[in-house]
Amino acid sequence: MKLLGLLVDKAPNRVFLSIILGVLAGATYALIIPLVLNGLAPEDGSFPTVGSESAFLFGWQISHFKFAASFVLACLLILAARTASQVILTRVSMDATSDLRTTLYRRISNAPIADLERVGMPRLIASITSDVPALIAGARLLPDLLTSCVTLVGMLGYVYYLNSAVFRFVMLCIFFGALTYQAPMLLGRRYLIRARRNLDGLHEAIRGLVHGAKELKLNSDKREDYFHNVIAAHEHAVRDAGKTGNTIIRVTQNYGDLISFFVIGAVSFVFANYHAITPQEMNGVIMVLLYVTGPIAVLLNFVPQLVTARVALRRVNELFGQIKHEPVETQCAARRDWQTLRFDEVCYQYEGRKGDAGFRVGPLNLTVRKGEITFIVGGNGSGKSTLSKLLTLHYSPSAGAIRFDDETVDTHNLAGFRRGIAAIYSDYYLFDRALGLDGRDVQADVDAYLKALELDSKVSFENGRFSTLSLSDGQRRRLALVAAYLEDAELYLFDEWAADQDPSFKLVFYNRILPELKAKGKAVIVISHDDRYFNVADRLIVMSEGRIASDGSAALAVAAPAEPLLLRTGGADYAQPSQLDEAVERTPCFPDIMRERARLQPQRVACRFFSGASLVPQTLTFGELWQQAAALAQVLRTQGLAGQRALLVCKSQQQFVVAFYACLLGGVVAVPSVVPKRRNLLERLQLIADDAQACAVLFDGDEIAEWTAAGEGLLRFDLRQLSQQGVAVAVAAALPPIDEHAPAFLQYTSGSTGDPKGVVVSHGNLVRNCAVIAEAMEISSSSSLFTALPLFHDMGLVGGVLQLMYSGCVAGFLSPAEFVQYPERWLQIIAKFGVNVSGGPNFMFDLAARAIKDSDLDGIDLSGWRVAFCGAEPIRAATIARFSERFASLGFRAEAFYPCYGMAESTLFITGAQAGTPVRISRRDSVDVVGCGAPRLDTTVEIVDPQTLLRLGEGETGEIWVGGGSVAQGYWRRPELSQQTFRAQIADGDGTAYLRTGDLGFLQDGQLYVTGRLKDLIIVNGRKYSPQDIEHECELAHDALRQAGGAAFGVTSGEVERLVVVFELKRDWLRREEEWPSIRSAVRTRISDQFGVPVADVVLIRPGALPRTSSGKVRRSQCSRDYIDGVLDNVASGVSA
Repeated sequence: MKLLGLLVDKAPNRVFLSIILGVLAGATYALIIPLVLNGLAPEDGSFPTVGSESAFLFGWQISHFKFAASFVLACLLILAARTASQVILTRVSMDATSDLRTTLYRRISNAPIADLERVGMPRLIASITSDVPALIAGARLLPDLLTSCVTLVGMLGYVYYLNSAVFRFVMLCIFFGALTYQAPMLLGRRYLIRARRNLDGLHEAIRGLVHGAKELKLNSDKREDYFHNVIAAHEHAVRDAGKTGNTIIRVTQNYGDLISFFVIGAVSFVFANYHAITPQEMNGVIMVLLYVTGPIAVLLNFVPQLVTARVALRRVNELFGQIKHEPVETQCAARRDWQTLRFDEVCYQYEGRKGDAGFRVGPLNLTVRKGEITFIVGGNGSGKSTLSKLLTLHYSPSAGAIRFDDETVDTHNLAGFRRGIAAIYSDYYLFDRALGLDGRDVQADVDAYLKALELDSKVSFENGRFSTLSLSDGQRRRLALVAAYLEDAELYLFDEWAADQDPSFKLVFYNRILPELKAKGKAVIVISHDDRYFNVADRLIVMSEGRIASDGSAALAVAAPAEPLLLRTGGADYAQPSQLDEAVERTPCFPDIMRERARLQPQRVACRFFSGASLVPQTLTFGELWQQAAALAQVLRTQGLAGQRALLVCKSQQQFVVAFYACLLGGVVAVPSVVPKRRNLLERLQLIADDAQACAVLFDGDEIAEWTAAGEGLLRFDLRQLSQQGVAVAVAAALPPIDEHAPAFLQYTSGSTGDPKGVVVSHGNLVRNCAVIAEAMEISSSSSLFTALPLFHDMGLVGGVLQLMYSGCVAGFLSPAEFVQYPERWLQIIAKFGVNVSGGPNFMFDLAARAIKDSDLDGIDLSGWRVAFCGAEPIRAATIARFSERFASLGFRAEAFYPCYGMAESTLFITGAQAGTPVRISRRDSVDVVGCGAPRLDTTVEIVDPQTLLRLGEGETGEIWVGGGSVAQGYWRRPELSQQTFRAQIADGDGTAYLRTGDLGFLQDGQLYVTGRLKDLIIVNGRKYSPQDIEHECELAHDALRQAGGAAFGVTSGEVERLVVVFELKRDWLRREEEWPSIRSAVRTRISDQFGVPVADVVLIRPGALPRTSSGKVRRSQCSRDYIDGVLDNVASGVSA
C-alpha cells in the first residue's frame, strides 16, 4: 500500500485530473515572474515581451494592456485549476478514508478471533481513529506537493534562461541542502514512530482508567499509583518522543528555509564579483529566488505531515498483516441437521514468547449431544475458556478435528455451523438491536421473554431495537439472554451467565431456562462454578492444565468413605454431576449429605476452631468429621439411644460439632443446651432434661459430671474419654433409614425459667432451611463462613454447624465469651482467612464499632466481606451506620450488611435481604425500622390481625405469620400450644396452616419490617408502644446506661397500666450516687419528648443483673415479675411518679 495509491485506487480518473490541474496551476505560477519582469523592464531584451500598448478600462489607464490581460488570465487560471484540484482531491480523499476504514472494519469482522485477541482492542482503535486520518491527510497533500514542485522547476528553468552560471550555483546549493536535510529528518521520523507505538500503550492505560474507575475510587493511594506510574508514564513517553521528533523536524525545516535566503545573499554579495551578470539579470534572479521561497516553504511544511503519514502507513500495513482474512465461505445456510458435536484429538497451541513454547490445550476428546446440559468447570488457567471458544468454532484447532456428526468442520461449512451457535461470554457485548433475523417477526417472542425475565418494565422492543441498554449488570445479562433466544440456535454456550444474578434469577436460569432449552433439543454448555446447581447438568467436564481431567458422562463407582473419589483442579475439589445434590433430593437428610461430603471431599477443610491470640485454628476435614462422628454414633447406637433424646452440653466447640453430627448419624434426637455456669442455669438444664425426657447426656466438663453423678437415669458420655476412631465404615453400613419428618433435634426456646419449650425440628426442616439460607446468602462450596455465636443456639447451629455441611463451605468458630473480651479477633479472622460470610446479633456489630481500638486494625482488609448478616434481635439503623462508617477505611462496604429475620420455630431463617444491596429503612412513629428482606423458596409471610385473624394489607402492622417447609413440627409434648402456634389459619384464607410468630411487623414493597413482640407490647392510655423502641431511646438519654442493657415493660396498677424502665448502669457510674437522680430524669424527659408517654419508674441495676436468656436476649416478662416481687438488684430505690 502506497500513499498516492490509496487515492488512485479509489478514483484514478479524478486523481489524474487533479494532478493535471495541479501541474497546470504550478506551470502558470512559474509564468507570473516573467510577466511581472516584462512589465517592470519592457525595454530589456533579456526578458520575454508581451507588448507595450496602453489602454483605458472603466476610466483607468492600464499600461502594457496585453501584458496586464495575460497576468489577469494567469491568476484566474491558477485560482480555477488549484481550487478544482484541491476540491476533487478532498472529495476523493474523504471517500478513500471511508473505504479504508470500512476495509478495516470488514477485515476485523472477518479476522480470526485469535488474531484480534493477539492484536488487542487499543491497537485496533488507534489505527482506525489515528492512523487512517493521518494516512489520508498525507495522501491528500501529494497534488499540492506536485504543484509546488512544478512551480519550483519552472522558476529554476527561468533562472537558467536568465544566467546559466547562477543556475549551476543554485543547484549546487540545493544539492548540499538536500544532503544535510535528510539525516535529521530521518532521526525525527524515528522519534515519531516511537511516539506512535507508545500511543498504543497509552490507549490501553486509558482503557484501564475508564473501566477500572470504580476500583481506583476506593483507594486514593492505588489511584495515584496508577495515575503516576501508568497513565502519566505512557503520556510522558508519547509526549517526549513527539516533542523530540517534531523539534528535530521543525529545526530542520527552518534550516531548509535558511538555505534559500543563503543562496539569495550569496548571489547578491558574492557571486556578482566573480561572474558577469547584468543588473537586469540580477534583478530577475533575485526576484525568482524570493518567489521560490514560497514553494520551498510549502514543500518543507509538508514534510512533517508526510513523515506522520508514512508512520501511519507502516502501522496500517502491519495491522493488515497481523489480522488476516479468515478463508471462510460466508454465503451458506445455517446447519441445524446435526445431533452430536465431537472433538477428535483436538489441540490448540498458543504462541510462545521469548523462548517459551506457549500454553497448549489438548489433546481433547469429547462429545456434546443435543438435548444435554454440559457444565465445564476448572481453576484459573485450566483451559476452559479456550475449550469454550473451540466449541463455538471461534478458534480453529492446531491439530485434530471437530466434527458435527461425521462431517468435519472446514472452510466450506464453518460459517454454516457457526450460524447455529449462540453464546453469552463473560465479556459479552450487548447490541441495541436484534441482528440477523432475516425479516422474522419476533415482537411477540421478545415481549414474552422480557416479561418472563422481569425486564418489561425497563425495556421495550420497537422497530427491531431495544429501547435502552442503561441497565444494571444483571439486567443487561438478562437482556443478552433475550437476544440469544431470538437466534433460535442449536447450541447455546453460557460463560458464567448467572455470576451477577440475584438468587431468584439464578434459580430461574438453572431450574427453568436450561431445562427448557434441553427440552427443545438444544445442546447447552455452561461454564460455571456454582456447584449448588451441578445437579442440573447431565455431564460435568473438569479442565485442568489444558486437559480434560474428568468427563462426568460415565457413572462413578461407589467408593467407601475411606476410598474417596476426588477431582482436583487448581486447588478446588469438584464432585461429579452432583451426586451429592441428587442424594439430598432423594433422601433429604443430613446423614446422607455428610456421607457424600466425606466420600467426595474428604481432604477439604470443613471446620476451623479458633482460641487465643495466635489465630492458628484447629481444623477438621470433612473426612475427619465423618470418621469421628460416625465412631461416636456407633457408641450411642450400641447403648440403644436411637430415637431417644440426649442432652449436648459441651464447652469445646469441636466436641459439640462432632457430638451433634454423631446424634444425627445415629438417629439420636439431640437436645443442645448451654453449659451451666450459674445455679439458675443448672436449674434450667434440669428442667430441660425433665421436659425432654432425656435418656443421656454428652458432655466434656466437670460441672456436668458432678451434676449427672447426683442424678439418676441419665446415661453419661464424657467425650474426653471416648475413642472416636476406627469404626466409621461399620457405622456407614449400619446407618438406619431416616424419615424426613422424624425429629432431628429439640431446640429449647428462650422462654421463662420454669416453663421451657422445646421446638421439634425435623430432618426435613433442617435441609429445607439450610437450602433457603444458602440461596438467600449465596453460600456455596467456594464460600468461607465464620461465626462467634453459641452453637447450642439456632443461629450458630443451623446457620453455622449445619450450613457448612449443606453447602460444602469452610466454617470458622470462636467462642462468644472470647469475642466479647476480644472483639477485634472477629475482624482479624475475617481478613486473615478470607471470610466472606459472617455476622450475628446487632450487639456484635455495636460492640465491635465501639470497643475495637484503631491499633488492633493494622493490616486488616474487609473488602472481601460479602455478607454481614445481622439478626436474632432488633436491628438498629444507627448500629448499621456506625459500623459501616467505622470500618469503611478497611474496605467494608455498607451494602454488605444483610438484615435477616428468623426464629427457632421456623428452624432459623425466615426472611433476608438481597445480598449486595443497600439496607432499606422505613420511618414509623419517629423510629427507624430496618427492613429484614423477603422470604425465599417455599417460605411465605403474611401479616395478620392478632384479634380478628384477618389478613392485613400493605404497610399495616400486625402479627407475622409464616408458612413453608422450614416451619418446625411443633412444641415437644405441647399438643394444644402446638395447635395454636404452628397450625393457625387465616380467617379469610384457604385453610393453609401458619406459624404464629408472636412478632409484630408490616410488609412494604416486598420487605418485612419487624417492629416488636406482641406479648411485650406496652399499652398506656390506649396507645401501643414497642419496648425495643423505648429501650433504644433510653440508651441515648444518658451515657451512664449500658448499651442493650435495659428492659421496658408495663405494670398494671388498678385499671391503669404504667410504663416502667429497668436499666443497667456502667461500672464507672456505680459510685456516683449523687448523679443517679439526673440519670432517671434524663430518661423520663427523653421518653416523654419522643413518645409523649410518662415513665412511672426508672430502676437502675448493677451490670449483668438484667434477666436474659441463654442466647443473651432480654427476658422482659421475667424482669417484670422480678420488679413486682421486689427482687431486682437495683442500686437505688426508684422514685415513683
